[in-house]
Amino acid sequence: MKSKTIFFLLFLGYLGVGYVPNLTAIDKMATQFFYLGILNILGLFSLAYFKKGLFFINKYSFITFFGLVLWSISSYFYAFNKGEVFIYSNKIFIFLTSFLVIYSLLREIELNKSKFIFLITLLLIFEILWINTLFILRFNISEGRDMGLRAFTGNINITGIALLFKIPFLVFGINEYKGVLKKTLILLLPISIFTVFLMGSRLSNLILGLLILGFIIYNIISKGKIVSVKTIIIYACSVTIAVLSNYLIFKESKINVIERSSASLINNYSTASRLRYYKQAINYFFENPIFGTGAGNWKIQSLISDNENLIDYVVPYEVHNDYLQIAAELGIIGFFLSYSFYFIILYLLVKNYKKLLKGEKMIFFLVIPFIIFLLDSAINFPISRPIIIIFTFIFLGKLFLKIESNGFFKSYKIKTSIFYLILIISLASTYFSFVVYKSFVNQNILIVGMLQDSYYLTEDEVYEIDSTIPSIGATTVPMEIYKANYLFNKGIYSDTLFYMVDKGAAKNPHLFTQHAVKSVMYIRHKKDLDSAKHYAEKAFHGISNNDVHYNLYTDILAVMKDSVGLQEAYNYLKKPTRENFTEKYLKHMNSIRSNFDKKDSLLIDELYNNKRISNFGDALNIINKIGKENVFKGFNSATEAELNFKNKKYKIAAELYEKAIKFNSEEIAYYDNAANSYMKLGDNQKAIKLLLKAINRFETTGNTEYLLAILFYDEGDKEKGCKYILEAKAKGFKFPRGIEILFCEYEYY
Repeated sequence: MKSKTIFFLLFLGYLGVGYVPNLTAIDKMATQFFYLGILNILGLFSLAYFKKGLFFINKYSFITFFGLVLWSISSYFYAFNKGEVFIYSNKIFIFLTSFLVIYSLLREIELNKSKFIFLITLLLIFEILWINTLFILRFNISEGRDMGLRAFTGNINITGIALLFKIPFLVFGINEYKGVLKKTLILLLPISIFTVFLMGSRLSNLILGLLILGFIIYNIISKGKIVSVKTIIIYACSVTIAVLSNYLIFKESKINVIERSSASLINNYSTASRLRYYKQAINYFFENPIFGTGAGNWKIQSLISDNENLIDYVVPYEVHNDYLQIAAELGIIGFFLSYSFYFIILYLLVKNYKKLLKGEKMIFFLVIPFIIFLLDSAINFPISRPIIIIFTFIFLGKLFLKIESNGFFKSYKIKTSIFYLILIISLASTYFSFVVYKSFVNQNILIVGMLQDSYYLTEDEVYEIDSTIPSIGATTVPMEIYKANYLFNKGIYSDTLFYMVDKGAAKNPHLFTQHAVKSVMYIRHKKDLDSAKHYAEKAFHGISNNDVHYNLYTDILAVMKDSVGLQEAYNYLKKPTRENFTEKYLKHMNSIRSNFDKKDSLLIDELYNNKRISNFGDALNIINKIGKENVFKGFNSATEAELNFKNKKYKIAAELYEKAIKFNSEEIAYYDNAANSYMKLGDNQKAIKLLLKAINRFETTGNTEYLLAILFYDEGDKEKGCKYILEAKAKGFKFPRGIEILFCEYEYY
């Protein structure tokens, strides 16, 4: 009894892996792998203590899975970043050990189908409450998919799959049970499906639809023995209710389930990006079919393959297709070793499908999450998410226990010597996982410190941070560069920092952060603008569509008054050019040149005419039309006019404002102020003439109309006075209500 209790608690530990928080690490995956390592050791020790065996689904699968670990480690000899090889290999070993322990625990605990369904349902309720609470708190139908709803995972699509895994077991319960339990599951089913729809995942939506077809087909094949028609109808109704609820809530938004599911995949940015990643991985695989780029090294290779499409420091860490990524990283041998495990499972399922149909119904429902996992592996990256892998292992463990009980499958018992070898390696593996976790905690401190401009670590504490494993951070920025940048921003200037930057660049030179950091160091520490320009140019040409690189390089060029270099930098940018890049370029050109050249002049016209220009762009448009010198002359004249107006020298003020108009006829304020000056002099006709000219030239804000209304009313033309006061009101200009009644009294009486 005691052993079964401990085994059951350990099993619950595996069920909860996806809910383990960051614990101050920058990425919760590091925390979860460390957690799994500890859990594996506890599981192995418990099985040894109670003299229980360690099992795998079969001997061949165990050999190939273990072979994958060895092949992954062997890529150390050719991979660019050696540390990432060990991190990836350790991850695979942890998964292998987890499956060994999970499968062995399932053989020992008395987890019948009712208890299993109960546990899965409890987890699903917990996840639904978590996600929907966030949904209510963050409710906003206008901003697209809400990434905050990812809740317990780091990716909204992964969250959708984690939910989707559990839905077949609700259907199983509805099909099997009666009374209050069945009614509860029927009520929970549409809520669960609605929650999946909140994730906005096209794959999840598609699978939910295909499940209806799958249930119908199996109903026909099994002649109603697997799932009843009534259950299929309940499921179909639940999907319909969830779809309608989602549509009613999000009908004004493109994120409703109908819009998301039917939207064009070809024109979708996410789809286009993934297709590009697939092509890059396939091309690399054919160039390196045997070895690949090395375990865990695709995140670095992708910087080379996708360089021209990179935006800022957004790195395509994953191919978004685990099959292609493993092939690109470990070649054909690695791909075979990795997926032999799953190929064997498919082979056994297909080979024995007739016996499965005659067996226990739950076998069919355990197969569904496995199929979902295989589909998800073609779209996302479940191999990097413990919650997906561990749940898949749990479902597969239950599945093969059912198959084994049917007499056509036999598990492989691990030999005692291998058992203890795995235990010893697990101790080292868990310590290694702790080292990685600690690094991710330190990365969080370094990054948050820079973002919040808070540098509380001492110099010695920064130097003590391990930069070996991993040598690059979660964003692929080398750890040594993180540390050097932190110290530099803390105000510690030393030539040692340059050495740290170079050391870090050797681990990943393809983000070009080393050049950007060096450039800033040369500006602030060495006061050497020429060297700063040299390194800023390297960073810019390395990744040009990068806000930091572009701003740094063009700011230096502007200080050096290098208009030719600015123009070359702008022309180098990938088209279409980001609007903030164009604005920065034009601002710098305006600061260097007295007037824009023909090319820049046409650029401003294009932006202005297409309304793709900011408030500063309006000023640029004026400068472009009349020249910078006239703008300054107009400004000086208007400034002098304002002083005279304040001193009640209205005639001089009016003349100066009209002089300002001659210099700069594109500034509406000069017209309004000149008219106001003439109003003070009692020359209403001149004031009216100026204001009418302004209305014909500009998009006014209501002030010009308000002044005209007063002038026409004063001239006795109440009809025009009312007309313009109503126009001022329509444009949002604020004035006392009594003026409208006075000017338009004939409208009211």
